[in-house]
Amino acid sequence: MPTQHRRFSLNHQHPFGVRRRAALAMAMLGGAGVLLAANGCGLANQFKDKVHLTSTQSIQHIAGSALSVETGNGSVSVEAADRADVGIEVDLYGHDQARLQLAIVHAQRTDDGSLSIWVEWPGERRNGEGASIEIDIPEVDGLDVASSNGAITISGLSGHAELQTSNGSINIQQHKGSAWAKTSNGSINASQVSGGLDLRSSNGKAVISDAGGKVRVQTSNGPIKVSMADANTSPVDLNTSNGGITIEVGDRFQGVLKCNTSNAKIKLEIEGQPELGKSAKGSMRLEFEGSDQLSTVKTSNGSVRVVKRAPSHP
Repeated sequence: MPTQHRRFSLNHQHPFGVRRRAALAMAMLGGAGVLLAANGCGLANQFKDKVHLTSTQSIQHIAGSALSVETGNGSVSVEAADRADVGIEVDLYGHDQARLQLAIVHAQRTDDGSLSIWVEWPGERRNGEGASIEIDIPEVDGLDVASSNGAITISGLSGHAELQTSNGSINIQQHKGSAWAKTSNGSINASQVSGGLDLRSSNGKAVISDAGGKVRVQTSNGPIKVSMADANTSPVDLNTSNGGITIEVGDRFQGVLKCNTSNAKIKLEIEGQPELGKSAKGSMRLEFEGSDQLSTVKTSNGSVRVVKRAPSHP
């Protein structure tokens, strides 16, 4: 059995609003959750002087396994790292010393080697309590991350990713696979994702660069900017109720692109591209060679720009 290393520390004067580290105890295959204990004091003011417990641990990595992480009121970061094992750091925080002592961070593997991490609070999690989790891992093959109130970041991973938070931003970087992401109040950023993207925000902007597959973005209150990878021939479906939309297409973009805005202009920045069906109400139909697949761009209150992307390697 591999050696596990834990380091615990307690910080009574952790500033409110600083990025919270996530506390963790991880079990091996088939293992159980670990009870974490803290020494601190309960505080009357929920915005100052929270009690924090930090735990770090390293465990054996299982190649090709999936990962799921769930937390309430905290951020989650999962990043590929040049290491042989898995490193996990978790921060539990709150105002009540006794409750922190009873909180349990579960980390278990299923029969297929998949790893699950979640936090169990005594009774129900109270206002002002939370846990943030940071994971450094050699690689994963698929992941599922959920937070009820915090940012989510993944970088350098692979497989299908499902990411959801109720109040925070979502960031996806250098991902080899597809991704579905949803936040009720935050921005979404995705860069160098090789597979399809399905992104939703009820109140935030979306910025996608070097998209390698089909892109679907829906936000109710924010701008959208999408840049397709040079070789991407996939369609897009972009919709916002209150914001401008910019789409940059590469040389291999194909099909029919329909653009519509109810209260602004459409600007075309592609030399030699014919404009078909243009109307005073702000609609435009563009036809690209190669297929008849349909792409749509729609905003109810914002401008639309269609731009020819400059090749990455001229």
